[in-house]
Amino acid sequence: MIQADNPTYQETLDILAGRKSLSPLHQELAAWLLDEFQITALNFEFREMSRGHAQHRYRLFIMLSSKADYDSMFEGYNCSAAKQAAISVKYDQLAQKYHMPNLEHYRNVFVAYCDFSEEIRADCNGRACDQLREQLKEKYQRSSVWDIFAIFSSLTVFYATDSDVQLNQETGVSRQIKDEYYQKLHALDEFRVFPYESFNVTFDSKENLDGNYDGNLYYYYK
Repeated sequence: MIQADNPTYQETLDILAGRKSLSPLHQELAAWLLDEFQITALNFEFREMSRGHAQHRYRLFIMLSSKADYDSMFEGYNCSAAKQAAISVKYDQLAQKYHMPNLEHYRNVFVAYCDFSEEIRADCNGRACDQLREQLKEKYQRSSVWDIFAIFSSLTVFYATDSDVQLNQETGVSRQIKDEYYQKLHALDEFRVFPYESFNVTFDSKENLDGNYDGNLYYYYK
Protein backbone atom coordinates (compact mmCIF):
# COMPACT_ATOMS: atom_id res chain seq x y z
CA MET A 1 0.00 0.00 0.00
CA ILE A 2 0.96 3.64 -0.34
CA GLN A 3 0.37 6.30 2.27
CA ALA A 4 -2.24 9.01 1.77
CA ASP A 5 0.45 11.64 2.29
CA ASN A 6 2.56 10.14 -0.50
CA PRO A 7 2.66 12.61 -3.45
CA THR A 8 1.85 9.73 -5.82
CA TYR A 9 -1.41 9.12 -3.99
CA GLN A 10 -2.56 12.72 -4.42
CA GLU A 11 -1.33 12.78 -8.01
CA THR A 12 -3.42 9.70 -8.79
CA LEU A 13 -6.50 11.34 -7.26
CA ASP A 14 -5.85 14.39 -9.44
CA ILE A 15 -5.62 12.17 -12.52
CA LEU A 16 -8.90 10.47 -11.62
CA ALA A 17 -10.55 13.86 -11.16
CA GLY A 18 -9.21 15.16 -14.48
CA ARG A 19 -6.97 17.76 -12.88
CA LYS A 20 -3.79 16.12 -14.21
CA SER A 21 -2.84 13.81 -17.06
CA LEU A 22 -0.37 10.99 -17.50
CA SER A 23 2.81 11.72 -19.43
CA PRO A 24 2.76 10.55 -23.08
CA LEU A 25 5.02 7.62 -22.18
CA HIS A 26 2.71 6.47 -19.40
CA GLN A 27 -0.38 7.05 -21.52
CA GLU A 28 1.04 4.66 -24.09
CA LEU A 29 2.02 2.17 -21.41
CA ALA A 30 -1.49 2.30 -19.92
CA ALA A 31 -3.02 1.66 -23.36
CA TRP A 32 -0.67 -1.30 -23.88
CA LEU A 33 -1.55 -2.78 -20.48
CA LEU A 34 -5.24 -2.53 -21.28
CA ASP A 35 -4.74 -4.22 -24.64
CA GLU A 36 -2.25 -6.84 -23.44
CA PHE A 37 -3.64 -7.79 -20.02
CA GLN A 38 -7.10 -6.12 -19.90
CA ILE A 39 -6.16 -4.07 -16.83
CA THR A 40 -6.69 -0.37 -16.22
CA ALA A 41 -3.64 1.49 -14.91
CA LEU A 42 -4.48 4.83 -13.31
CA ASN A 43 -0.96 6.02 -12.62
CA PHE A 44 2.67 4.95 -12.36
CA GLU A 45 5.49 5.63 -9.91
CA PHE A 46 9.04 5.10 -11.13
CA ARG A 47 11.70 5.39 -8.48
CA GLU A 48 15.00 4.06 -7.28
CA MET A 49 14.75 1.19 -4.86
CA SER A 50 16.67 0.83 -1.62
CA ARG A 51 20.23 -0.44 -1.69
CA GLY A 52 19.06 -3.82 -0.47
CA HIS A 53 17.56 -4.49 -3.90
CA ALA A 54 20.74 -4.40 -5.99
CA GLN A 55 19.33 -6.71 -8.65
CA HIS A 56 16.54 -4.25 -9.51
CA ARG A 57 17.74 -0.72 -8.87
CA TYR A 58 14.52 0.88 -10.12
CA ARG A 59 10.89 -0.01 -9.55
CA LEU A 60 7.78 0.64 -11.62
CA PHE A 61 4.80 0.75 -9.28
CA ILE A 62 1.47 0.54 -11.10
CA MET A 63 -1.75 1.90 -9.56
CA LEU A 64 -4.52 -0.41 -10.80
CA SER A 65 -8.18 0.51 -10.81
CA SER A 66 -9.69 -2.50 -9.04
CA LYS A 67 -9.11 -5.63 -7.01
CA ALA A 68 -10.00 -7.74 -10.05
CA ASP A 69 -7.21 -6.08 -12.05
CA TYR A 70 -4.78 -6.48 -9.17
CA ASP A 71 -5.62 -10.16 -8.65
CA SER A 72 -5.22 -10.89 -12.36
CA MET A 73 -1.51 -10.04 -12.16
CA PHE A 74 -0.83 -12.91 -9.74
CA GLU A 75 -0.33 -16.63 -10.05
CA GLY A 76 -1.27 -18.09 -6.71
CA TYR A 77 0.30 -15.96 -3.99
CA ASN A 78 3.04 -14.51 -6.19
CA CYS A 79 3.12 -11.96 -8.97
CA SER A 80 3.20 -13.52 -12.41
CA ALA A 81 6.87 -13.41 -13.36
CA ALA A 82 5.99 -13.58 -17.06
CA LYS A 83 3.75 -10.51 -16.83
CA GLN A 84 6.34 -8.62 -14.79
CA ALA A 85 9.01 -9.42 -17.39
CA ALA A 86 6.79 -8.37 -20.30
CA ILE A 87 5.96 -5.05 -18.63
CA SER A 88 9.63 -4.44 -17.84
CA VAL A 89 10.60 -5.00 -21.48
CA LYS A 90 7.81 -2.75 -22.72
CA TYR A 91 8.79 0.02 -20.32
CA ASP A 92 12.38 -0.14 -21.54
CA GLN A 93 11.19 0.09 -25.15
CA LEU A 94 8.99 3.09 -24.42
CA ALA A 95 11.79 4.84 -22.53
CA GLN A 96 13.93 4.52 -25.64
CA LYS A 97 11.10 5.70 -27.88
CA TYR A 98 10.55 8.83 -25.77
CA HIS A 99 14.31 9.47 -25.38
CA MET A 100 14.23 9.40 -21.61
CA PRO A 101 17.45 10.44 -19.83
CA ASN A 102 19.46 7.76 -18.01
CA LEU A 103 18.09 4.94 -20.13
CA GLU A 104 20.05 2.42 -18.08
CA HIS A 105 17.58 3.02 -15.23
CA TYR A 106 14.75 1.59 -17.33
CA ARG A 107 16.39 -1.75 -18.00
CA ASN A 108 15.18 -4.74 -16.02
CA VAL A 109 12.98 -2.68 -13.71
CA PHE A 110 11.10 -4.39 -10.89
CA VAL A 111 7.33 -4.24 -11.49
CA ALA A 112 4.84 -4.06 -8.60
CA TYR A 113 1.17 -3.17 -8.27
CA CYS A 114 -1.48 -1.91 -5.90
CA ASP A 115 -5.27 -1.87 -5.98
CA PHE A 116 -5.80 1.88 -5.89
CA SER A 117 -9.50 1.56 -5.08
CA GLU A 118 -8.41 -0.05 -1.79
CA GLU A 119 -6.03 2.84 -1.17
CA ILE A 120 -8.94 5.28 -1.50
CA ARG A 121 -11.16 3.19 0.76
CA ALA A 122 -8.48 3.02 3.45
CA ASP A 123 -7.94 6.77 3.25
CA CYS A 124 -11.66 7.58 3.46
CA ASN A 125 -12.15 5.13 6.31
CA GLY A 126 -9.26 6.59 8.29
CA ARG A 127 -10.55 10.12 7.88
CA ALA A 128 -14.11 9.12 8.76
CA CYS A 129 -12.91 7.42 11.93
CA ASP A 130 -10.83 10.44 12.92
CA GLN A 131 -13.90 12.65 12.55
CA LEU A 132 -16.48 10.36 14.19
CA ARG A 133 -14.67 8.20 16.71
CA GLU A 134 -15.08 10.35 19.83
CA GLN A 135 -18.53 11.53 18.77
CA LEU A 136 -19.85 7.99 18.39
CA LYS A 137 -18.21 6.81 21.61
CA GLU A 138 -19.97 9.59 23.50
CA LYS A 139 -23.30 9.15 21.73
CA TYR A 140 -23.41 5.39 22.29
CA GLN A 141 -21.82 5.33 25.71
CA ARG A 142 -25.04 4.00 27.22
CA SER A 143 -24.88 1.13 24.74
CA SER A 144 -21.47 0.24 26.20
CA VAL A 145 -19.33 1.27 23.21
CA TRP A 146 -15.75 1.08 24.47
CA ASP A 147 -13.79 2.14 21.37
CA ILE A 148 -13.78 2.25 17.57
CA PHE A 149 -10.85 1.52 15.24
CA ALA A 150 -10.41 1.83 11.48
CA ILE A 151 -8.11 -0.79 9.95
CA PHE A 152 -7.53 -0.23 6.24
CA SER A 153 -11.04 -0.33 4.72
CA SER A 154 -12.80 -2.05 7.63
CA LEU A 155 -14.05 -0.88 11.00
CA THR A 156 -14.13 -2.55 14.40
CA VAL A 157 -16.54 -1.41 17.11
CA PHE A 158 -15.74 -2.75 20.56
CA TYR A 159 -18.46 -2.96 23.16
CA ALA A 160 -17.63 -3.62 26.81
CA THR A 161 -18.77 -7.25 27.04
CA ASP A 162 -19.79 -10.18 24.86
CA SER A 163 -23.37 -9.82 26.08
CA ASP A 164 -23.37 -6.19 24.90
CA VAL A 165 -22.46 -7.39 21.41
CA GLN A 166 -25.47 -9.70 21.36
CA LEU A 167 -27.86 -7.16 22.89
CA ASN A 168 -26.92 -4.33 20.54
CA GLN A 169 -27.20 -6.62 17.54
CA GLU A 170 -30.72 -7.59 18.59
CA THR A 171 -31.87 -4.03 19.36
CA GLY A 172 -30.51 -2.55 16.14
CA VAL A 173 -27.90 -0.34 17.78
CA SER A 174 -25.08 -1.95 15.80
CA ARG A 175 -26.87 -1.37 12.49
CA GLN A 176 -27.52 2.23 13.53
CA ILE A 177 -23.82 2.80 14.25
CA LYS A 178 -22.84 1.29 10.90
CA ASP A 179 -25.38 3.39 9.00
CA GLU A 180 -24.38 6.60 10.76
CA TYR A 181 -20.70 5.93 10.14
CA TYR A 182 -21.31 5.07 6.49
CA GLN A 183 -23.03 8.42 5.90
CA LYS A 184 -19.75 10.15 6.73
CA LEU A 185 -17.77 7.59 4.74
CA HIS A 186 -19.95 8.11 1.67
CA ALA A 187 -19.59 11.89 1.93
CA LEU A 188 -15.80 11.55 1.86
CA ASP A 189 -15.82 9.05 -1.02
CA GLU A 190 -15.39 11.37 -4.00
CA PHE A 191 -14.91 8.53 -6.48
CA ARG A 192 -17.64 6.20 -5.14
CA VAL A 193 -15.39 3.21 -4.55
CA PHE A 194 -17.01 2.33 -1.22
CA PRO A 195 -20.51 0.88 -1.73
CA TYR A 196 -22.43 0.08 1.42
CA GLU A 197 -22.45 -3.67 0.82
CA SER A 198 -18.64 -3.77 0.72
CA PHE A 199 -18.22 -1.87 3.99
CA ASN A 200 -17.13 -4.40 6.61
CA VAL A 201 -17.87 -3.58 10.26
CA THR A 202 -16.95 -6.04 13.01
CA PHE A 203 -18.69 -5.74 16.36
CA ASP A 204 -16.66 -7.28 19.15
CA SER A 205 -15.99 -6.77 22.83
CA LYS A 206 -13.26 -5.54 25.11
CA GLU A 207 -13.95 -8.70 27.08
CA ASN A 208 -12.84 -10.79 24.10
CA LEU A 209 -9.86 -8.51 23.40
CA ASP A 210 -8.65 -8.77 27.00
CA GLY A 211 -9.41 -12.45 27.48
CA ASN A 212 -8.02 -13.83 24.22
CA TYR A 213 -5.49 -11.23 23.03
CA ASP A 214 -4.15 -9.81 26.32
CA GLY A 215 -5.79 -6.50 25.43
CA ASN A 216 -3.30 -6.08 22.58
CA LEU A 217 -4.72 -4.72 19.33
CA TYR A 218 -1.61 -5.78 17.41
CA TYR A 219 -2.27 -9.45 18.18
CA TYR A 220 -5.99 -8.98 17.61
CA TYR A 221 -5.51 -7.73 14.04
CA LYS A 222 -2.53 -9.93 13.20
